Amino acid sequence: MKKLYILIVCFIISVIITSCTSMPTTSRDRELSLNGYSISESAFGGVERWYAVDKYNYDSLIDEVRFQVGYFKNNSIGFILYGNGVVGEEAYFSRQGLDLRWDWGNYERNGESKFRYSFVIETDGTGLYYDFIVSKDGTAKPRGIYKVHKF
Repeated sequence: MKKLYILIVCFIISVIITSCTSMPTTSRDRELSLNGYSISESAFGGVERWYAVDKYNYDSLIDEVRFQVGYFKNNSIGFILYGNGVVGEEAYFSRQGLDLRWDWGNYERNGESKFRYSFVIETDGTGLYYDFIVSKDGTAKPRGIYKVHKF
């Protein structure tokens, strides 16, 4: 009985430790590298950030951070950060109704400049990633579905 108790306690402790390691850093004054330029998270009134993990993760007990999105509070400049890092791309941030949206990566379609990628956070915390490069009419189905959590 004592061995079973010790085994259960060890398992619970290991789950707690590993679940904490997948949580992205929450520092609010990191130096971000966006499109090769450095900018502090405290610039433009600070930032709001979310991190995305796979919505359907059946392979692992640990939710790996795939990317982060955020925006600077005093303007419409948003950003996409890869993984749990500080390197990423600048994006156009907008609010569409209750949904939050980031657009980035320019390309040309029918002689017009368009955004190649979009990421939308719905009100239930679902994140939808779109890639419009193969679209002929400007519409696309989501290429990725994520669970999104605010810092």
